[in-house]
Amino acid sequence: MHNTMKKHFLVKFSSKEFLEPLQKEGLFYCKDIKYFSELEDGQVRGDNFESVIDLQYLGDALIQLRPLDKPDADWVDMKSNNVQFKSHNLNPLGNLFCMSALNVEVNNDSILYTFNVRFNEFGTHFLLIENDVIFLERLRSALVRLNLNYKLDRVKYLDLKKYSGKKSIFHKHNEYSWQEELRLHLETGICEPFEFSIGSLEDISTLYELKENPSLHIEFVKSTT
Repeated sequence: MHNTMKKHFLVKFSSKEFLEPLQKEGLFYCKDIKYFSELEDGQVRGDNFESVIDLQYLGDALIQLRPLDKPDADWVDMKSNNVQFKSHNLNPLGNLFCMSALNVEVNNDSILYTFNVRFNEFGTHFLLIENDVIFLERLRSALVRLNLNYKLDRVKYLDLKKYSGKKSIFHKHNEYSWQEELRLHLETGICEPFEFSIGSLEDISTLYELKENPSLHIEFVKSTT
């Protein structure tokens, strides 16, 4: 009889160029928030909600317009659907490091997970963290040494297109939920990439090639010792 449970696996999808330094040196390359808000890549990593800080959803509404230079002109009515007002931080400061915390079903024999094919857009390889407890201990120790305010948490996915209220850096539209993102936000006060190292991860990780297949999967046999 097989016992089944859920387990999180931390995975970073990227190019081999970035993942090798991450594995060998623990080098975290954190891009600035503005980079993601302006990136246009078909809603894979780029997110035009990234710099949004407040939303007001009105739904169907009647909008009235008239020229500024003709105050006596008649109003022109425009019926609009799904009206929403967005407040942006035009110069967002700080940096992000993102990876996936995948929910994987584990049984007594093996672990089998099929990657969403959209991860192919992130790069050619992925780094699997095989001991998330040690990884997070090393990361938090390095963050303490940096002496920066930070937050490490899972992203909460919402229907932001029909949302009203404050939006945090840990809110994303639910169309990104397939990423199952674990996000590190660093309050660096800068608008450029930021790097720091937590030391080698070679003892707790494995680098794999992410081949261009319509269905991707990995299987890990659990140790019997």
